[in-house]
Amino acid sequence: MSDEPSEDLPKTQPDFALIPPWPPKPTAQDLEDNGEPSLIMVSFMERLQLPDKSWSSEPIATFTFDARSARQEDTTLTRPDGSKISVIAGYSPDNGGVLSVLLRQAEDVLGALACLGSYRVQSIIWISPQNSLIISVSQRRTS
Repeated sequence: MSDEPSEDLPKTQPDFALIPPWPPKPTAQDLEDNGEPSLIMVSFMERLQLPDKSWSSEPIATFTFDARSARQEDTTLTRPDGSKISVIAGYSPDNGGVLSVLLRQAEDVLGALACLGSYRVQSIIWISPQNSLIISVSQRRTS
């Protein structure tokens, strides 16, 4: 009989191989949330189909939230055609950072958007087949 282990037997590792490396390696979440101050931007853009069937985009407004403090914006946006859209946008750093946006025109709810912790979101709200509002949410470091 040979002293070499058989290929059929399971290979075992010593106990120290089960200990994770120290210091731990950063994860994707650690790299994203490393404690640096950041700003969350919520931008509104209107997209309109022109008579020649091309599309035109025009920025309407941008809100900026500090990721460390809660705040709510309640404002009215004026679209290029003169109509008004009521916007309520709020951010709370509690529970992982909740961002919410509600759009209303007169008594009608046009749309809503909510984000939790990931601030790379874009949403399109169609007002008509030729007109839409685009909400873009992004985050950037302040340092």
